[in-house]
Amino acid sequence: MSGPGAATQSQASNRSGWVVMSALWAVDGTSTVMIFLIGLTLPEIRNEFNISPVQEGYLGSAFFVALTTLSLPSAIWMSRFSPRIVTLLALIGMTITAVLQGIAPNYWILLAARLMFMYALVSRTQAEVMLIQQWFSGPRIATLNSITVASFGIGQLAAIGLVPILMPHVGGWRGIHLLLAVVYAAVAIIWFMVGRERRYQSSETARFAQLPAESSGGAAGVLRRHPILFLIASTQFGGAMAWASFVTFFPTFAQEEHGLSLITVGLLFSAFPIGGTIGSLSVGPLSNFFRRRKPFIFVQGFIMPVLYVTILSLGPDNPLLSWLPDSFLSSNSWTLALLPFLVIQGMMTSSVVPMIMTVPFDMQFRPREVAVAVGLIRTITPLGSTIGPVLAGALQEGTGSLGTALFIVLPVSVTVGLIGILLPESHPSRRVG
Repeated sequence: MSGPGAATQSQASNRSGWVVMSALWAVDGTSTVMIFLIGLTLPEIRNEFNISPVQEGYLGSAFFVALTTLSLPSAIWMSRFSPRIVTLLALIGMTITAVLQGIAPNYWILLAARLMFMYALVSRTQAEVMLIQQWFSGPRIATLNSITVASFGIGQLAAIGLVPILMPHVGGWRGIHLLLAVVYAAVAIIWFMVGRERRYQSSETARFAQLPAESSGGAAGVLRRHPILFLIASTQFGGAMAWASFVTFFPTFAQEEHGLSLITVGLLFSAFPIGGTIGSLSVGPLSNFFRRRKPFIFVQGFIMPVLYVTILSLGPDNPLLSWLPDSFLSSNSWTLALLPFLVIQGMMTSSVVPMIMTVPFDMQFRPREVAVAVGLIRTITPLGSTIGPVLAGALQEGTGSLGTALFIVLPVSVTVGLIGILLPESHPSRRVG
């Protein structure tokens, strides 16, 4: 079909695709609030249930446990079903488990409900991968992945900015969970109305027909046929170790090392997700403009450890700040010097993720195989996020210094650069073979 009718149909299809993705981004953003509110609600939860630091850690690690244990299995099994239905059922599950968290009578039910929420959330991630491939192709994939990662940053900012304000007005930590349940129910209704699937285009269908047939192992066979996927999936492991350690311990480090108040630390630390949103939104278009994926992975990998060490080293006594007026250094105003470093570091850490996620889309796999490849990334990366804070905590106990522990763990992010150099260039215009 050609002519004005085909053009009109294509434009309408593009609009529908953006509507579908906007609804998915609403799911991503609102679910991120649940992930990051735990640090803000823990004081009230601790007082009500009288829980230990280890039990607090279980609540905080629920998301990473769900990612590590379910990402790959859901990509293999759930990709067989309608992504629209999978997303709707996940939203219903998220609504129910958010309510269960809000009314939990004890710690163990709260922990179980939070873990079930995270499993419902993770179960729909492969559906998003399938829908992206149904509605879009080519260079737009990188831009879509950039916006997806940015939606997580916006959700993190919402958690930092809105949860402390809303908690006193909705009944504390329980009210926040119940309010989020209403939000997820509303998003589920919106998804029911606008969520759509689309048949793969004839050109895509022809391309799939030319690909090797799925082995007896199904879509998971792509991991055996392309072992490079394990290298790609491990690229962000060290970066995730450093990131999770930084977001977990830097607020405490800033309070103990520099005597900053919690409010000052919170305002200061908000620069990190702001930079992350900027970085994730810009890297996709930049990658398409330069027709490169690889440099937007390994370059950041070599910059991140330098910035982490700089951020840890900056303080009122640091020679780098000696040019500032004494009145500036004697107050908390010197912390303004940290802001550009935190913003840039946020840009570096969050720009790597959409590039790594885009590589499987570039590799000309079948849709379910792409979902499996992305599922592998989402399995290995959170392992780093889980191990990093535990290692940093153990080093702090062993050395007696949180600063020493962070100076050891955060430079591990250099592995992003070292592994990134080994990756093949996957941009469609540069791909070999």
